[in-house]
Amino acid sequence: MRTVKIHQNRLRRLVIKFFFIVLLLMLYATSTQTPVHAALWFVKTYPDYFHSHFKVWRDNKTLLDQVIVWFLSEKLTHDWIAREFYFLGNIKDKPVEQQAFDIQNQLKDMVIRFNGKFETPLWTFQRLVFGSSLCDGFNHLHALLLNELYPGVELFALWDPVTRESPHTLLKIRNKFGAVYIDFFMDPLTMTEIKLQQRPSDQKPFPASFHQNGFIIKKLASLPVGIGVLGPFKQTLSPKAMLPPSHDPWLAYLRGRIFHLYRMKEPAVEHYRQVVASHCQETFCQTAKIFLAALTGVNTSVSPWSGTRNLNL
Repeated sequence: MRTVKIHQNRLRRLVIKFFFIVLLLMLYATSTQTPVHAALWFVKTYPDYFHSHFKVWRDNKTLLDQVIVWFLSEKLTHDWIAREFYFLGNIKDKPVEQQAFDIQNQLKDMVIRFNGKFETPLWTFQRLVFGSSLCDGFNHLHALLLNELYPGVELFALWDPVTRESPHTLLKIRNKFGAVYIDFFMDPLTMTEIKLQQRPSDQKPFPASFHQNGFIIKKLASLPVGIGVLGPFKQTLSPKAMLPPSHDPWLAYLRGRIFHLYRMKEPAVEHYRQVVASHCQETFCQTAKIFLAALTGVNTSVSPWSGTRNLNL
């Protein structure tokens, strides 16, 4: 009898998950924004997913869980692109330098540069929720928005022919004026291929030869379907649903990131405060301090561009 009940419960869970997948597929097919409820459910159900790469996480996971996580990661990433591009306004007719600056200015407090030894998870939505990344991941997030303006943006690795290693990754786009390099950690923000050739060979931080010997890591493709935009992105959540968990700083951080990415400032701030109040010492706890400062205007000794060290909050 007990065995029968166990099988019945498993079947019931499978049926629920099946209908959940069908619902998400319908949302995807009609190109609507996935509600914040689904994103919150995602981080609560699979919090361990945001600690490691998908190929590592999926070990010992059911096929159904793998499908749900893969689909939601893709869908929520596409929704993020649509939201951010919506708030960028009409930038299509601006010069490429201004377009790049507008994107940098809008996103610099949403994802920070992490000066660490290890890259954050490689999948886009993992990186967005984790909130920090190295140069390749950070420039890739910006490339997703630039790709709406210049389809086929290239993630481009510089190459040192002497040491035979890549010291940095940036972006390369091709427009009517030729090739343009974009790097959100360098000044100037953009550099045409013509101007690059005119630079002294030993000019810092990277000589022109590093670009000339560089190679394409990835060329972004256009999205498979159009993405609907539900301005002004109103979300209906009960006051209780916006309260941070009191005894789980990691989940509080994950939920705070979701609210932050959905541009729901007040619950994001409360969740970041909960993380900071826990006095945890992990990297995500330090990152929460930076985001809290960015949203509340409280100064820290560290810029979102320079990493997560020496914080005073």
